[in-house]
Amino acid sequence: MKLNVTQKILVGYVLGFILLLAFAALTLLNGKKIEATTVALSQEKIPGLIAVASLKSHVQAQSNHLYALYATNDQATFAKQHEATMAAQLQDIANARALAEFKPYESKLTEMSSKQEVFTNQFVQIMHQPEVDWDAARVALSAFSTSANEMGAALDDLVKTVSSQTLANAEASRTLTEQLINIALILAGLTFLGVLAMAYYSHRQVAVPLRDISDALSGIAARKDLTQRIRQRSDDEIGAIAVATNNLLEEFQKLARTLEGTSQEVNRTTKSLTDITENARLNMADRNTKLRFATQQFMSDIEASAKDKTKAVEVDVELHRAQMKFIQLHLNEIDEGKQATDRNVNALQTSTAKLQKLAENMQVQIRLLNF
Repeated sequence: MKLNVTQKILVGYVLGFILLLAFAALTLLNGKKIEATTVALSQEKIPGLIAVASLKSHVQAQSNHLYALYATNDQATFAKQHEATMAAQLQDIANARALAEFKPYESKLTEMSSKQEVFTNQFVQIMHQPEVDWDAARVALSAFSTSANEMGAALDDLVKTVSSQTLANAEASRTLTEQLINIALILAGLTFLGVLAMAYYSHRQVAVPLRDISDALSGIAARKDLTQRIRQRSDDEIGAIAVATNNLLEEFQKLARTLEGTSQEVNRTTKSLTDITENARLNMADRNTKLRFATQQFMSDIEASAKDKTKAVEVDVELHRAQMKFIQLHLNEIDEGKQATDRNVNALQTSTAKLQKLAENMQVQIRLLNF
């Protein structure tokens, strides 16, 4: 099935709209993934890493407090520091539980924290004795330090795991962002190529054929030649314009031929009527002249015979008067016939002038049709 110009342009717009929808859908999908990764980093990973690091520092601080107690045996200061450190450790553990990676380490860290609490209590009890058993104190302190180091190592493993996952999420977010940028660049390139293709197609299929039609019509108008026709280049709307224009030119040409034939016929009829009218007028004038001359000659002969007293023939005066009256009446009828003939000639001349005007108008119409 062939598509016309409008349908082809519509298909181009639909394809562009589909590409835009695809880009919008991909942008939305990747945007949600980037948002989820960003939220996880900001609300889970980074706070969890901070909590783990803080937990490790608090464990180290607890060890330092025990060594300070061992050195000074300042029970009041140690109790205050120990209470604050334990509260901070509990808060750090609560924050670290937001990490998905914390669950495999939770039981182990909880067990280590319990052991450290036991070792701390043992060490504090030893330091409370009136006579401090320094060997036992060193053993308890060494046990706490060993547990603290094990907990620090476990926390380091947890930090590595969380850091690795965080970096992986950040890399995924960066990859998605790069994909969006690349897709945007590709879409911009496709849009640019599509605009170029649409511009070229519009120029090739619309502007050029319309310009050819305009040039052809201008040439027909300049040459005043209705026999020229516009070439049909396609079967679309532009081709339909060319066909319709050719049909219109054909109708104009037929009408011009019809008017030209009618004009020639009117001219011939006008000339014939003019000739006939003129001949009739001349014949009527000649006949009236001859008849008037004969009548006048006859009247002269009658008047001469009436006045001739030498002739033996008696002329009846009344008969002569009657004859004179008849002749005069006939002369009047001749004059009236001449006037009627003149009126008919004038009427024919008026009709001939109107026909001549009609012929001239037809010639003007023919010139207009011939541009």
